[in-house]
Amino acid sequence: MTLSSNDTSLKCDQLKLVCKLCSSEKIPSIEYRVLLESYRAFENKDFRKSILEAATAVELSLTKRLMCELESLGINFGDKLLYKFRMLGGRFELSRLLEIELPNNNYKELLIEPRNEVVHKATFPDRRVASEAIRVAEELLKTCSSEISES
Repeated sequence: MTLSSNDTSLKCDQLKLVCKLCSSEKIPSIEYRVLLESYRAFENKDFRKSILEAATAVELSLTKRLMCELESLGINFGDKLLYKFRMLGGRFELSRLLEIELPNNNYKELLIEPRNEVVHKATFPDRRVASEAIRVAEELLKTCSSEISES
């Protein structure tokens, strides 16, 4: 399901998935709960918060994906690597070094810089910037966090 695509109407397959997930009483995984907060902020025209939440969802998703990759490689100092690459840009760098395939987006321009502007310069971005941040977050979560609900 996406919020920021051109066609935001609810599709039959999306409705079926929503009904299935609600009926199962499963809790959405943390990255998807944070992304939902980004959607709420966007709808309330709080574009600063929307960007922050989208970036947080991405960081959570990347961290989970990186932890899985490091475990699969048998790297027993993964926590130290994650600490060294603890910033959002660092998580993307570590993903690149480990050759983890991510959707082809300019994350620096569309997510990292807007997030840094909001945090470090207290800027108030417009709707377009927030919408792009949400779009890239959605794409990355689809790739790195395919499980929508917690196990």
